[in-house]
Amino acid sequence: MSDKVLNILLVDDHTIVRKGMKLLIESEFTHAKIYDAINGKNALELINKINFDLVITDITMPDINGIELCRQAIKNIPSIKFLVMSMHLDEMYIKEAIEAGAKGYIAKSMDNEMEILTGIETILQGNTFYGKKTSKILINAMFSNSEKKITPKEIEIIRFLSDGLVYKEIAHKMNISTRTVETYRKNILEKLNLNTTAGIIKYAIKHGLVILD
Repeated sequence: MSDKVLNILLVDDHTIVRKGMKLLIESEFTHAKIYDAINGKNALELINKINFDLVITDITMPDINGIELCRQAIKNIPSIKFLVMSMHLDEMYIKEAIEAGAKGYIAKSMDNEMEILTGIETILQGNTFYGKKTSKILINAMFSNSEKKITPKEIEIIRFLSDGLVYKEIAHKMNISTRTVETYRKNILEKLNLNTTAGIIKYAIKHGLVILD
């Protein structure tokens, strides 16, 4: 880890959650200075005073909810990064958080310590991160909302394209011909109403289906 002191803010109205998260983060990020807030109002006050590298917030709170906190904070400080950690794993909440500017969304559970730490590290590096459960919901929503259902093979193609693989490489990995790869790509473009491979990649990134290295 870098020796740079990290300012991280934990926002949750449950004391036990804040204490558990503080211990978890400090165990991995030894140079982190952890602040905490019991609600959105308290968090905004701290955000206006301290330059935070990351804000980790719950959604449900008694005053300003986590998504609105994210929206207001980013409006004033566009560079601030948010990771939402919530028990709400509905498509509506996840998409709303992404639209508000959150860089990540993971399930609120102390059973997924590695996912939490990976999410923090990934976002601090300037990338986005969505937990396994969150990603699955986004993928299901993305393809169920398509006019024509995307097949598992086409999902695989999207992932390979997002990884920057060319047709020949994809064909080799999937044990199919390059012409078949081209056909899959054409079908994906049609189903998602897109025109280019770049559009497929942007769509996948926007919906949290891929993590940029």
